Amino acid sequence: MAMVLRYVNKEEEAIEKFLCVQHVSSTTSSSLEEAIERFFATTNLSMSKVRGQGYDGASNMKAVVEVLEWIKDDNNQDNFDETITNELSQALQKKNQDIVNAMALVEVCKQRLQSLRNDDFGDLLDDVQKFCQEHDIVVPNMEDLHFVPGKSRHKAPRLTNFHYYHVNLYVQVLDTQLKELNDRFNEVNTELFLCMTCLSPVNNFASFDKAKIVRLAQLYPQDFDRMDLINLPIQLDNYIHDMKMHSEFSSLRGIGDLAKELVKTGSCASYILVYKLLTLALVLSVAIVSVERAFSAMNIVKTPLRNKMGDRWLSDSMLAYIERDVFAFIEPIMRLFHNMKHCR
Repeated sequence: MAMVLRYVNKEEEAIEKFLCVQHVSSTTSSSLEEAIERFFATTNLSMSKVRGQGYDGASNMKAVVEVLEWIKDDNNQDNFDETITNELSQALQKKNQDIVNAMALVEVCKQRLQSLRNDDFGDLLDDVQKFCQEHDIVVPNMEDLHFVPGKSRHKAPRLTNFHYYHVNLYVQVLDTQLKELNDRFNEVNTELFLCMTCLSPVNNFASFDKAKIVRLAQLYPQDFDRMDLINLPIQLDNYIHDMKMHSEFSSLRGIGDLAKELVKTGSCASYILVYKLLTLALVLSVAIVSVERAFSAMNIVKTPLRNKMGDRWLSDSMLAYIERDVFAFIEPIMRLFHNMKHCR
């Protein structure tokens, strides 16, 4: 399991860093959770600041851990609790406005698959039979019992060809697709992403929707208490009026640019609740590309001639290879120590 940390720094930039490869005994969600907890315990990181974990669509071995690093004053208390948004999809790695289009397409896809499952098998069967007749392919009688070639007929379940092709193949495939979509795009996740897009400054805050932004805050009950939810609508009214008055906010291209401009102008102190929502939104957008790069690097580091490389050596080698911009500063330090005289 590749561990990638996503956090927001003091300049309000969303940063992703590869940390290590964690060995897991199995690919179940409980095993992945235990591996993440062990990693946090050994690295002195706080699980209370975790705001989500995401998995690549191709394999749940490729896990992304998002961590929210709040920049706080000395007088503030650090009492954040965990708010998990599981299995965020890599399909939502697009620009803010594209998220709305992507979620609409997901809903359309769900409805079309459900319609195919319930009503369209007969039409499909007719098309298949016509195709077979045109190409002189033998069409089995749908009322006959279905038998698998090479298997004992005495122990075979008594299923007709129609039942086998309709239920065991057609319906099962569509149910698998629907389950995958429903798991990855459940109502909470869909609402979360659609509410997040309302923070976008694109086209002079054309997507702004106060009710949806308040709903977004309600999805993080440990970060917004009752008084925050009362004050947020009032702050949003002042915020959107202020943003549309200043030209420096009119040409921003995304939530990241908006957060940086708020810090640059000092407006983050005036609109602290909006600023907190922007930080949560920046952490929420999981970029699976970092994990993909990690697994691509594994093919380079662990070659067939190094197939006995241990977990620790593999993880350390991948860290030095992937985060080369950080390790670029180490070579001068090594030369410095190499040229020094021997000490006692």
